[in-house]
Amino acid sequence: MSGAGDTTIREMGKKSTVRQAKSLMKSRELAEALSELIEKQRGDIGFLLSTLKKRPSTFNPYVLKGMSIYSEPSALDKKTAELVAVGAAAALRCEHCLTAHINRALDEGAQPLMKYWTQS
Repeated sequence: MSGAGDTTIREMGKKSTVRQAKSLMKSRELAEALSELIEKQRGDIGFLLSTLKKRPSTFNPYVLKGMSIYSEPSALDKKTAELVAVGAAAALRCEHCLTAHINRALDEGAQPLMKYWTQS
């Protein structure tokens, strides 16, 4: 049978876990490990992420959230998500973002528009 003491121990455990997670979010070591993983997957880290990396408390949650979006099932497949990102990058006029998202969309199976372009 569990008593009031068990609840207190569980609450202390939860608080400790939250403290550890907050500490990790500020960790420069985690930022380095994440940036190395991104560079291994994509070839480079890009301007935005290299700028954010200077502030691990912003970089780490941003990258981890991005990773979860791509790895968890969603309404959009990866190719469609990258094509949406191409549109957002175009709207923002972010050249290096466009390059990165176009390359990823192509890697996911998108077809170049020029293939379908015909002059009238």
